[in-house]
Amino acid sequence: MTIRHLAAGASGYVVKKSADSELISAITAVHRGQMFVDLASSSGAIQEALLNRPSKEPSRSGDPRSLLSQREKAVLTLVAQGYTNQQVADRLCLSVKTIETYRMRLAEKLGLRTRADLTRYALEIGLIGPGKFPHEASSV
Repeated sequence: MTIRHLAAGASGYVVKKSADSELISAITAVHRGQMFVDLASSSGAIQEALLNRPSKEPSRSGDPRSLLSQREKAVLTLVAQGYTNQQVADRLCLSVKTIETYRMRLAEKLGLRTRADLTRYALEIGLIGPGKFPHEASSV
């Protein structure tokens, strides 16, 4: 990993010579959504990159759809159309666990909590609305 990766938003940094326990701590922290950087062995340049990294907070300026990847938009659209996680997984050829992870990331990225919140957001940005529901929604 380089300074460029941290500045772009990487969640962790551990040097190769770190102890096993340090690596486990890093993995645990990143898994919890926290950042982990071994500051004791990192350079001043790395610390500066951390200070200058872009915020992960969603920006409400500009097109809100630009916050989402194509896959996130697809998951959000299907969830907002009322499909279950299993149905979304089947339609996108993914596992249910992957869909749950996408939903969690969408909620975190957008600052939303419930399926209803996600649906309202999808309506607001035009992913769903009149004429955008599939005709076969009940057959899936």
